[in-house]
Amino acid sequence: MRKKQFLAVLSAACIALGLTGCGSTSQEATKPVPAQPTDTQPAEPTNDQSPESTDSPAHAKGPFADTTNGIEAIKAAESQNGGKLIELDREDRDQVWEVEVIEGSEKVTYYVSADGSVTEHKRKAADQDDIAKVADAISATEAIQKAFDELGGGFLDECELDENNGIIVYEMDFDDENGSDFAEIEIDSRTGDITKKELD
Repeated sequence: MRKKQFLAVLSAACIALGLTGCGSTSQEATKPVPAQPTDTQPAEPTNDQSPESTDSPAHAKGPFADTTNGIEAIKAAESQNGGKLIELDREDRDQVWEVEVIEGSEKVTYYVSADGSVTEHKRKAADQDDIAKVADAISATEAIQKAFDELGGGFLDECELDENNGIIVYEMDFDDENGSDFAEIEIDSRTGDITKKELD
């Protein structure tokens, strides 16, 4: 009789333990499982990953003004007092062309915005060499247009009337649409001949 009671108690204890074990397994099975990324649900970036910035440097959007606008800037500056271009520089940050012209015995610097408005920046006595350079030079706008046609595109960045190997030339730099160097070209200021052409 005692043996039967003992077996009954032992059986009850085993059943109780078995149910407890099953309950534990059941609870673990119902714990939420983190969702795995799918094709439609991208993984979140880890600490060493970050979403790409939509900001881009200004030069990546291209120069503020095209070559035609540069030619118009020269015309606007030269028309102020009948000057002739000695140097042109595109200032992307300030959105202006810096145009230096020889007006008689003076060198005058003008700022010309993309909309064509002209502001005189400074005026000083011109070097005799600069006066001599512009005396027999073809127009800068003609030289720039010839260079642009030769290159088949590009954005004018700089143009300067300077001496190279004893020849007075228009030295020009052109950029591509990203603001990077595209080409250098030189044109004889008296004959209009292309004396140098380098693609970057």
